[in-house]
Formats: sequence, structure tokens, C-alpha cells
Amino acid sequence: MDSVASHFAEDCIQLPPNQPPIIGNENFKEVWNQNIQIGQWDFDLRTEKVKASGDLATEYGTYTLSFTPNENSPIPAMTDHGSYVVLWEKIDQEWKVLWDAPVSDLPLPGSGPELSPEE
Repeated sequence: MDSVASHFAEDCIQLPPNQPPIIGNENFKEVWNQNIQIGQWDFDLRTEKVKASGDLATEYGTYTLSFTPNENSPIPAMTDHGSYVVLWEKIDQEWKVLWDAPVSDLPLPGSGPELSPEE
């Protein structure tokens, strides 16, 4: 997890769906170290657009996620897909994730029929 966290700024903010924000690199490492203890997380990220100006860049993309729980997991197996926006900042000549905001395309369970983007 230290390798992944090295790409995030010290004051990063991750906005996971249906959860409180994860604020700060140390909290990011702590939360994700706990998450990887309960099962296998597989992410596929696809960058669609990047816009940059000076020391800031914004990335928009899509993701798919699958989770395979281990025997102690409080979370059942799941799959998800959606979009994300990441704000990058160049800090000490390295690009770091400042804000990370994934947005699921899937409705919450029991929230009604799924609507297409045109509806």
C-alpha cells in the first residue's frame, strides 16, 4: 500500500462512494491496508480526458471494480463500474493525487429502476 500511497499528496482527499471522505495520506494508507486484509480488490482504470494548467491537472475516466472477499470479510463479493475525477498537483516536480472522486454508475440496492443517461 505504501507504493500506491506514494502517488497521493500528503493532504489528499479520497471520496469513496457511500462512505465518509478519507482525508490525508496516512488515513488513506490505513483505510486501504484494512481493505486489503478482507479480500482481493481489482481495479481497471481508463483515462478518458486530461486537462492541465500550470501545476494542476484534472483527469476524467471510467473504472470497473471487483471485490472477492476472504472468509473474514464483512463485505460480500461485488462488482462496480462508474466514472471518476482526479485532481493532480505537481509537488516537488512529481504529480500527486490531491483529490480522488469515483462515482458509481450503479443504483444503490432498493433505490428503484435504473435510468439510462438520456432519461
